[in-house]
Amino acid sequence: MLQKKTIFVLVALALSLTVFVTGCLFWVTQLSRPVSGQGVSFSDPVREVSSKGEEDLAQPMSSALEEAQQVEPASQAQETAVSQPEPELPEVVATAETPVVVQEENTVTETFTEEQLNHETSANNTGTAIQPPASSAPTSSEAAQPSQPSSTPSQTVTQPETGTSQRSALDEAIQMPEYTPSGIMLYVTWKGTQYYADAVTVLSGITQAEIVGGVAGAPDSRYAEAYKAQAVAAHSYVAYYNNQGTAPTVYLQVPNAQTVRYVEQVASQMVYSGGSPIMAVYCASAGGHTVGSQYVWGGTVSYLTGVESKYDEDNSTVSVTSAQLKETLLAKNSSLDLSGDPSTWLTVVSTGDDGVIHRLKIGGGGGSVTVYGNTFRESWFSSIRSPKFTFSYNAASDTFTFSARGYGHCVGMSQVGAMGYARYEGWNYVQILTHYYTGTTVS
Repeated sequence: MLQKKTIFVLVALALSLTVFVTGCLFWVTQLSRPVSGQGVSFSDPVREVSSKGEEDLAQPMSSALEEAQQVEPASQAQETAVSQPEPELPEVVATAETPVVVQEENTVTETFTEEQLNHETSANNTGTAIQPPASSAPTSSEAAQPSQPSSTPSQTVTQPETGTSQRSALDEAIQMPEYTPSGIMLYVTWKGTQYYADAVTVLSGITQAEIVGGVAGAPDSRYAEAYKAQAVAAHSYVAYYNNQGTAPTVYLQVPNAQTVRYVEQVASQMVYSGGSPIMAVYCASAGGHTVGSQYVWGGTVSYLTGVESKYDEDNSTVSVTSAQLKETLLAKNSSLDLSGDPSTWLTVVSTGDDGVIHRLKIGGGGGSVTVYGNTFRESWFSSIRSPKFTFSYNAASDTFTFSARGYGHCVGMSQVGAMGYARYEGWNYVQILTHYYTGTTVS
């Protein structure tokens, strides 16, 4: 009997131990499974809230980023030296025939185009419609080039060798010395051919021709800052027209190696107004004071106002007989009435900054025309060097005498004045440019 009770107790203990061990194994197995539920599904409330929060935040952040990418602040274009602002091109590509707004006074029978706002030596600058290079996606060196027109004109363009190790067609044409490319590409027209070349090449050729002078002539280090100012002004001028879809006509000379060095230092710089490169016109000499654009071409431009230019007094005089002047004027407009007293043939209608002749009436009651003083000296009687002129008639000698101050249209930067400020007052190129172009920045 005792033996049977002992056996029963042992069996019961064995069964209890078996149940206990089995239970332990079951919970160990369950606890070892991953909480993500690759076997048994366990929800993770913390993870679900976190994921939802990331999704909720991602949407507004993405939208804000897209808006930020679409709207680039103007200051970014000014702070990034190589970057140029890229305003949208107009639907109609600007050409030399696109007229500027002209303030009508009295009776004006002539029309004026935007090209009359060109540099003196580019008075007849018509340029050419831009022909974009036949390439696929732009290279990294072309990323900062001016805007290109949406359509492709039929104008033939001389293709450049893109990249930093190859010379462009313009490099060869002007015998460009070795240089470090800026990576900024510009469109220009020279001698009737359109070129697409690095800014250093274009600006070196212009600077040599416009202010240094002479084929490969050596620049004077005393005027180094004036040369830099010239390069930056030219860059702004070309970029302004490139953004209108035009490759402006420029005048180039073989640059001296030192001219190239000066240009390399500022090749990425431009003059800006309102976040865009300005139409930085310039002249040889302003005769002591520049002239507002409205007095020369009729259109008011905020940064082209009259300012002092004290180092560039330049006077000239020319005399002609009444018969010679009459022949010249009638060749321009045969309907003019020049039958009366020669002293009545020319009448000043209005003047502007520093005595510039704004409007000039030519002819008498039987037939006359009123033109800008600058148009008269450019297109009617080109012996007059600037629109800041006076005239008189001497009946005894039957002679007209024209006396002019300055050389060129007298608008924008004076090259002689810039050289004076650089040499005698120690101005740097930024000071020179912001003096002559009112309310602008250089970057």
